[in-house]
Amino acid sequence: MIASSTSRRRFAPSHVRHVTLVALLALASLPAPSFAITLSQVDPDVFALPPFGWFVVTDVAGLGVFAGTDGTDGELYVFDPLDPAAGTTKIDINPTGSAFASTTLITEAAGRALFVADDGTGKELHVVDPHDPAAGSMKVDLGPGGRIVGITDVAGMALITNEHSSSEKQLHLLDPLNPADGAIMIDLDPSGVYKIGSVTEVAGLAVFNGGPVGTSSNSLHIVDPLDPGAGATNAGHWMYSSVTDVAGFAVFYANASHPVGIEPFIVDPHDPAAGAARININTNPGGHSWLDQTIIVDVAGRALVAAEDGGGDDEPFIFDPHDPSAGATKIDVHPTSSSLDWSNPMWFAEVAGLAVFGAASPGDGSDWDEELRIVDPRDPAAGFVTVNVDPTGSSRPYVLTDVGGRAVFRADDGTDTEVRVVDPRRPAAGAFKVDIHPTGSSNVREIATVAGRAVITADAGAGHTLFVLGFDEHWLSEASGSWDDATQWDDDSLPVFVDDVLITPDHGLTVTGPAADTEVFTLTVGAQIGGTATLELADGILSAHTATILSAGRLSGRGTLITDAESVTSHGTIDLAEGLQLVGGPVHNHGLILGGTGQIDAALHNAADGEVRALTGERILVSQGGGTNDGDINLLGGTVEIVGDLTNNAEGRINGRGVLITGSGLVNEGVVNLSGVTEQPDGTIDVLGNVEQPGDGQGGPGTGTMIVTGNTRVNFYDDVTNHGELRVTQGSAIVVFGDYVGSQGTTGSGDVFLEGLVSIGNSAAAVVFDNDVTLGPGARLLLELAGTAPGDDYDRFIVAGAMRPGGHLEIRLLHDFIPILGNTFDLLDFGSVDGRFETITVPALPDGLRFDTSALLSTGIITIVPEPPVVTLALVLAILLCRRSARVRTRGLAP
Repeated sequence: MIASSTSRRRFAPSHVRHVTLVALLALASLPAPSFAITLSQVDPDVFALPPFGWFVVTDVAGLGVFAGTDGTDGELYVFDPLDPAAGTTKIDINPTGSAFASTTLITEAAGRALFVADDGTGKELHVVDPHDPAAGSMKVDLGPGGRIVGITDVAGMALITNEHSSSEKQLHLLDPLNPADGAIMIDLDPSGVYKIGSVTEVAGLAVFNGGPVGTSSNSLHIVDPLDPGAGATNAGHWMYSSVTDVAGFAVFYANASHPVGIEPFIVDPHDPAAGAARININTNPGGHSWLDQTIIVDVAGRALVAAEDGGGDDEPFIFDPHDPSAGATKIDVHPTSSSLDWSNPMWFAEVAGLAVFGAASPGDGSDWDEELRIVDPRDPAAGFVTVNVDPTGSSRPYVLTDVGGRAVFRADDGTDTEVRVVDPRRPAAGAFKVDIHPTGSSNVREIATVAGRAVITADAGAGHTLFVLGFDEHWLSEASGSWDDATQWDDDSLPVFVDDVLITPDHGLTVTGPAADTEVFTLTVGAQIGGTATLELADGILSAHTATILSAGRLSGRGTLITDAESVTSHGTIDLAEGLQLVGGPVHNHGLILGGTGQIDAALHNAADGEVRALTGERILVSQGGGTNDGDINLLGGTVEIVGDLTNNAEGRINGRGVLITGSGLVNEGVVNLSGVTEQPDGTIDVLGNVEQPGDGQGGPGTGTMIVTGNTRVNFYDDVTNHGELRVTQGSAIVVFGDYVGSQGTTGSGDVFLEGLVSIGNSAAAVVFDNDVTLGPGARLLLELAGTAPGDDYDRFIVAGAMRPGGHLEIRLLHDFIPILGNTFDLLDFGSVDGRFETITVPALPDGLRFDTSALLSTGIITIVPEPPVVTLALVLAILLCRRSARVRTRGLAP
């Protein structure tokens, strides 16, 4: 729910809900509200300064900082938006008068508040640590004359523009953490004065439009705050706007040849010599797309601009500064006219990585229906989505702000003008109304984001007041109950799509539900003091952008939790016993996942402090690959099935007995302990999916260790690639039905059965099997020869125990190696041998040579010998034929 107060009142039903707000400041005492809303005044004697009459609040290190007045003098005020009931703290900069006579903008730099104030001796720059208000302010004297007109945080340093006349300005640099060191002036010109426009930080550099006094130049300038002595680099271009940082590029409106053709330009401030790229939006010769209200917004690394296309059509455009040659994509909101109204301020913003803005199109019985539009900047050609706040006319979105991934803005729904909240990732949910004024429009003027809360200047019926708007919906009861019981929640209302839902009681309880499909913004479950808080999902689908299970939290039930493309982070328990399904974003487990009939339709990342446990008869099904394990996966008779791939990292452990299935393979860099039950010496573990233990990347063994122990038989039904340790202890056995490849053999004294291709080494190697090894009838042992050095140039298959050959032996030459007469190759080593290869395949050799394999199963050696002469062969054959003929004749004589 939307609330930042502990008081609880009943909300209005349906999609329009009154909310709990905390009034931090008020121009006058508010009347007692006649509806379900709570306005708590903290300091009714503090007002907004003129000339605007509303508050301008800045987030400085998570605190709200503003210039206000208590009726006697204007001073600096600080408040904590997470604890608005604590009120404000006044920092009295001028003990004898007002530090501020008008609305003053506060700038944040390196966690300090910087501003211009009068301490009684004149206006100067001041620096305040809002977390230490008792320390007061530190004054920084920039020298005689001048007027500070701009302060910008650039790479943790404050760049200060000091104006001496309308055309002569100086740029100063200050370390806000060490204001006592004073500010230094950056020498932009020998005269020491410059025309300086707004300063913007772009990729850690200060970028502004300006030029030497006395010239008509108004070009791009770049200053490195970490090297102020280098002065400014003039990058050229006739500029018509300030600069916006878009993905580390300086984006601005300019013209290479004054005065026509004003278009967006892109400059890399770290490589200004490379020049600028121009985005030609207006296709008319000499025409320009620049409009009076310059709007350039970085949205997910793309530039969102308001521009004119040359046909009189003012629309939003999006382009990628990394690929200027692709041009700009037009978001044609109004198909027959312009969608942008320049007579009123327009608001463009990035909210949750999406472009959100107000623009008009035909609708609601009019050709001009100005509503909230949402565009994915990564796919602008897909068009826009509309959130129609006013079904009868234009809602005119205003002061659009991103508050924790929500779009918070002022809009008119046809009855009054109030605060609206939209989740841009769920536009179909519509706009949530925050009804601040009980009988009219709240006339919202400013919306700022401070520590993830919306701080709003609005009129609740007695003048402009500062409000804090939070989004926490708490389960209030200390007893178990149904999600669908509104009386158990804040303000007796069920959670809605903009709420951060917190089931975080002091002690253990169980919340069951929801019964119907429900959308919330985020979800957090876990007890704070003792016991376990459990959310038992029922038949409904619960959707949230993110979900967090605290250490004393539990997620269970038969329902479904969908987390979009974001994640579930669990430090507690996820219990799949009754059919729970987790869908969408990756699951980061720091707690315990228990098996059952449920499944995880997402990538699973089991952290070092996480455990995945499957008991006998249980299954943990993970339907997506790309998962990792740094903790424990314990097979206690159950099944863990990962449809894709799983990487068992160096600290990961896979333990126990049961069935492990990895559809696209297991990459093991950690430890796999596979053990049966001592009381069942014939215990079998099945591993389905390829298993890989990678090397160290430099030809050496890797960190992966797989141990088979406890009188266990492990069946590997797919390929095993072993560059680590595969240990089979006495009484245990492994059977590899797929291929066995790699630079490492096996250790231990158990039995090894190889039933597929056996290809050892990295090109050539001596691979040792400490065990008894059986090559099954379908096995194929491949040994490669590339020279005469054993282990370096050719493979050696070494079995310390008994070798039981079977299947097929293939000898293959590599790298154009040709053996010569007398070469010997010690291919096999074994403690004993029992059996023979069904077939042996050797390559043909030139010059009348051949492989002699007759001693292979006695000495393990093959030798290059000459082919028998053809005449000798013919004579031997003739003698054999004669003997056969004589035997036949003898058998044919009468006795």
